[in-house]
Amino acid sequence: MERGEYDLACFEAGEAAQLYLKYLLLKLCGATPRVHRLSEPLSRLYSALREGFEGLAEEVADFASTRRRSLRFLEESYFRGRYGFAEIL
Repeated sequence: MERGEYDLACFEAGEAAQLYLKYLLLKLCGATPRVHRLSEPLSRLYSALREGFEGLAEEVADFASTRRRSLRFLEESYFRGRYGFAEIL
């Protein structure tokens, strides 16, 4: 980002977010989804946390809701960087 490579920085931020969410799901559930969108692992994380960690589940839901545009931007940046286009969802 400091060198002005904003596209690469956004791509890597999106990939880092995916990997972190998948790490959390692996720790909680023992499996991860094979997807590149952020909404799917966030949804699964919310569902997994509802069983005994309701407060954390609500924090995940609030995070996803209040940062919807930013998460969508990261998804689009990832698809553009990896495939040369943004998947319209």
